[in-house]
Amino acid sequence: MTPQFKTDPILMDHWEALWNTNQNRSYLKQTQNSNPELWQAFYNKVSGVWDKMTGQSEKIGTALADRMIDYGIVRPGETLLDIGCGPGNLSFAMAQKKVHVTALDNSPGMIQVVKQRSKNWPGLPVTPLAADFRTFLPQTTHDVAAAVFFPEACTVKGLFSMERLAAKTCILVTGDGRETFPIRRDIWNQVMDISCPSAGFHMECAQNFLQAAGRWPKKFSLSLPVVLDAEEQEVKDYFSAYFAMFDTCPKKLGNAIQKALFPHLVRGRVQIKGKARLEALFWQVVAEEKKI
Repeated sequence: MTPQFKTDPILMDHWEALWNTNQNRSYLKQTQNSNPELWQAFYNKVSGVWDKMTGQSEKIGTALADRMIDYGIVRPGETLLDIGCGPGNLSFAMAQKKVHVTALDNSPGMIQVVKQRSKNWPGLPVTPLAADFRTFLPQTTHDVAAAVFFPEACTVKGLFSMERLAAKTCILVTGDGRETFPIRRDIWNQVMDISCPSAGFHMECAQNFLQAAGRWPKKFSLSLPVVLDAEEQEVKDYFSAYFAMFDTCPKKLGNAIQKALFPHLVRGRVQIKGKARLEALFWQVVAEEKKI
């Protein structure tokens, strides 16, 4: 059925207000809003180990690309804007399916990883670009805009920014609120005075807001077994950089990291099995003259 884009302003306001309330209560969102430069520095610092720490991200990117093709969200020959691309796992997976990709991220460190990986796949149609998607002005509109685990897209303004950049379809991908691996939560519970936050509310709010906005979004889920396998020092450095953003006591943090890693140490490496759980929401973009 073709969406009619009939809106319900009262419900739109309700879900936007609920979403904003939930985000205002989120400690992570508060720090992302108040200290975005700290988060960018963190992403730059860990860009080289991001794939390891998230657990075979290349495998996740391939599975997501397969599902996007299966659902007809994007087709070979079309163009995709990968917003908050990170090290480019979705970008390269889509490019291998002959989709022309612009890999966009405001972290120079992540874009440098994408450029380096491009050398391993010469000829693949991936164009890396360091820019903020909220102010990004492409020369041409892409067929599809995708945001995967990208916090800045998880707002009403973020959704409409995605629509501004897409001619056909948008897709938002988040986690379901459960941790892929237990380490971050184990450390958090030792060093922080507040409970470890969950991002599970994003998809519910986004889905209901888009429904009220007449987008008729569709949804699918992915669940994949993944493995964290990295040198002990790499993992320590990663979590030291992460929790340093929250002004934690260095000595207390170091002890907490050591305690959290100990059950998973095998001959100097951190090895742990986990499950990546993804929820994806995709919808048809409103024609320019009908946009809100």
